[in-house]
Amino acid sequence: MATPIGPEAQRPNPALERLAPLIGRWRTTGTHQLVPGTTFHGRTSFEWHEAGAFVEMRTEIEEPEIPSAVAIIGSDDSAGTLTMLYFDERDI
Repeated sequence: MATPIGPEAQRPNPALERLAPLIGRWRTTGTHQLVPGTTFHGRTSFEWHEAGAFVEMRTEIEEPEIPSAVAIIGSDDSAGTLTMLYFDERDI
């Protein structure tokens, strides 16, 4: 059996603990100022990634023109900030 690469980086990040209430699967409802009068419905999930080193977010809206997305949330401990890397299905 191969030894995992980088297991020391796979540890809970205390800076992300404040996001713990989001962990789970959610039904979503929202509006957007560029599409007045429209209510969008979808779902979003938040999960711990790499044993809690990051939070992974996945989102899907039930409208074909709204892209599905995935994001990874981490922290910059020296700045005291959270950062999100966001990706979606658009080709831009």
